[in-house]
Amino acid sequence: MIMPDGGPKDKDPPQLNSVNQYISKDGESKIVYEFDERIEFHEYGQNFYISPPLKKISKKIKSNILEIIISDSISDKLLYSISLNNCIKD
Repeated sequence: MIMPDGGPKDKDPPQLNSVNQYISKDGESKIVYEFDERIEFHEYGQNFYISPPLKKISKKIKSNILEIIISDSISDKLLYSISLNNCIKD
């Protein structure tokens, strides 16, 4: 009996399907990224960037969904930029 080869190697990075933001009653903000395939963290601490900087940020992955939870106060008068760089991989 011969083991199957597993098919061709996946060389394409996960593609972003959607991004949504939710704000809870207590002011916590959640940004939800949905990808086209299962993802996992990859050097998150070295690659994640948000400007202006915020201190109270957590994250979690569930299958193909990345959630960024921001517990800091967010100003309506500022534009925030989030860069994931190489934070995730498939």
